[in-house]
Amino acid sequence: MQWFRPFAKQIYRILKPTGSLILNIGGAWKPGIPVRSLYQYQLLMDLCAPSRRRKDPPRFFLAQEFYWFNPAKLPGPVQWVNVERVRVKDSIEPIWWLSKTPNPKATNRSVLKPYSKHMERLIRTQNYNRGSRPSGWVASEKWGRDNGGAIPANFLTEDGLEALFNVLVESNTSSNDPMRRALRESGINAHPAIFPQSLPEFFILLTTEEGDVVVDPFCGSNTTGFIAEKSNRQWLSIDIQQEYLMASRARWSTDSGTIPEEAKDEYHFSK
Repeated sequence: MQWFRPFAKQIYRILKPTGSLILNIGGAWKPGIPVRSLYQYQLLMDLCAPSRRRKDPPRFFLAQEFYWFNPAKLPGPVQWVNVERVRVKDSIEPIWWLSKTPNPKATNRSVLKPYSKHMERLIRTQNYNRGSRPSGWVASEKWGRDNGGAIPANFLTEDGLEALFNVLVESNTSSNDPMRRALRESGINAHPAIFPQSLPEFFILLTTEEGDVVVDPFCGSNTTGFIAEKSNRQWLSIDIQQEYLMASRARWSTDSGTIPEEAKDEYHFSK
């Protein structure tokens, strides 16, 4: 948690008043015992909880929480899951949507999903039960209006089907996509944990509009920058590992399946 504070302070400083910070940090286990660490939630409290000390940096608001379910994660920790068999596989990572204001720029119209066949039929026939539900919710006449798609409830399926629940489902183990093939053929090491493109795409479309600037201070393979450019956003990507930055240039050359010679030269020079 301590290591992230200096980054959080600078991110807050440069973030536009209505901008958003999307933060994904994987979970951890306490050393030597089958117990989860709470550092992710402690970090969230550190970023958002009000403080009385003047020297503390300004606080973010938690706009909404998301959960990324990676079905391709290997079973782990090995000791507790595979050897002693006292825990199940850990495949969930939280994603915090943070902002400087309670009303950051956002529109769910940019991330609408196709209606289910059932919902299409209800809209077409208006054959649904209006009125109050046992839960207290009331289904009005507006409920059956065609809004051009379903509003995501933070659960995105891998193939882009209807959104459900508060989980993003996407694996990150593709080994034969154009970028990885081009890197292998050029002898360049890829980033070990390449983000699936659907994750940054969802948040870029949700919280920005064309022409906005998207910044990724821990860009790795630069999935965020690539998606930002495809979405007509400006972008700035930063990483401490120059070899990952060089490798990320493959994203713009995979149509031909090769890495530009100048990218390979720069990569080898950086080593």
